[in-house]
Order: sequence, then C-alpha cells, then structure tokens
Amino acid sequence: MRDSLWFTTRSALFQGGDAGWQAVAAYAAPLERLLARRYPWVRAPEREDLVQDLLLEVHQTLAARHDPGRGPFRALLQAVVRRRVVDLVRRRAPAPLEDEERLVAPPEAELDAVDLETSLVEAMAACRDRFTQGGDADPDVLYALADRVVHGRSSDEIAAQDGVSVDRVNRLLRRGRDELFRQLLARELELAPDDPALRPAVDAFREALRRPTASRALVDRVRDPRLGERLDAFLARFRAGVADFAGRRDAGGELQRGLAFVLEDR
Repeated sequence: MRDSLWFTTRSALFQGGDAGWQAVAAYAAPLERLLARRYPWVRAPEREDLVQDLLLEVHQTLAARHDPGRGPFRALLQAVVRRRVVDLVRRRAPAPLEDEERLVAPPEAELDAVDLETSLVEAMAACRDRFTQGGDADPDVLYALADRVVHGRSSDEIAAQDGVSVDRVNRLLRRGRDELFRQLLARELELAPDDPALRPAVDAFREALRRPTASRALVDRVRDPRLGERLDAFLARFRAGVADFAGRRDAGGELQRGLAFVLEDR
C-alpha cells in the first residue's frame, strides 16, 4: 500500500520514543499542512524545520509539566502555535509586503481542525495496525478502506476490481468504520479501546451524527457526567472541523474522502 495521508510513515525524527513523544509527533503532518495553507511563501524545508521546532518545544519544555486533569494535551500545542508560530515564520522566511497583513496566528477554530485531522489520521493508523497484526488481522478490511478513502472508489468499483460481491465490500467497510469510530472516540475521550465505557459513548456519538437535534439527549445517556462533557465537546469540535475541511483542497482530497467515509454512517 502506497504512503498516503491516512496510511503514512513518520519521519525518522518521530519514530520510537515514549508515548508522550508519540502523542506530540502525531501532529507533525497536519500542522505542516496548516502552515502550508496559511504561509505559502515559506519553503517546504523551512516549514518542516518550523514544525519540528514547535513539536520539540512542546515535548521538551511543556509536556513534562502538563497536568491531564487541567485539560487535553492538544491545548499545549495550540498555546505554542498561537504564541510562537508567527514570530518563527517571520524570522525564517519574511513575508512579502502584500502578505504581511495575513501574518497572524491561526485562530483557535483552525487549530481545533488540526487536532481533529490528527485524531482521524491516528484512528486510521490504529485501524491499520488492528487489521494487519494479531488474531484480529483481516487485510481485506484494510484494502477496502484504502480503496475507499485513498483512491475514492465506490463499493461497486471495489467489488468489480476484486471480483467479490458488493455486499461483501460493504461488510468490510462497515467493519472498518466500526473500528475507526472506536479508535477515534478512545483517543478523544482518553479511554482505552477496550474500556467498557467506550461502547455507549461511541453509540451516542454515531447517533448524534444521524440526529443532530437530539445530540443533548443522546449525550445525557452517558452515565459518567465527565465523559458526557468530553463527548459533547468533541461533537462540537467535530462539526466545526467538518465545516473547515469542506473548503480545503490539500492532500489531494484524501481528507475530504476520509471524512465522507465517516459521515456515511449517517
């Protein structure tokens, strides 16, 4: 399977290390895409260095002091980007005069979208690991996912390509979507993928996508009030991210196809 936005290989800088470093490194590619959109005059090598500087600062100076009880890790990254990205961009690659007025820090909504993009990519990576390793391995699910979200093929096209029924393709995609939701909500709600509290939260989230006007009542069904609050906040950020992604054309449209795959659940 070729490298893509969804099934990507991280650079050597970000391979290995502790779990905290992996959590920081997950933002590398989405953050680089954000900088490319906002500051197109910055050359790619300088942009890569800028991203590494930002993530190293988070990991080396902030992550060790982070108290999970005060909020999610992403708040650290947002704070660093808002505080430092403009100064770093200006120092590394001065903006043309006509672009100077646009040299402002990304708004919080745009950084929230970066966080959602990271969560979706990480969830898809977890799906890749689930369906290629261990007793639950099922490469056919992974290939169906790649055909849909990377190549944009319909169920009919995948079935014709692989010589199987459309029903089988849909079953494979349904299994992949179920795992994607499980991994996505586990990351966002800070739960282990096998935590019993995760299943009702996933069900509430999926139903809220189908019935937006019933979101509050669905969230209230989650017995743990703190978990319900996190779920409600993620629903709001997810919907904001959908709006942000709609107008984007980066990454060859893969992000939009992946998000459409998630929204097919409706």
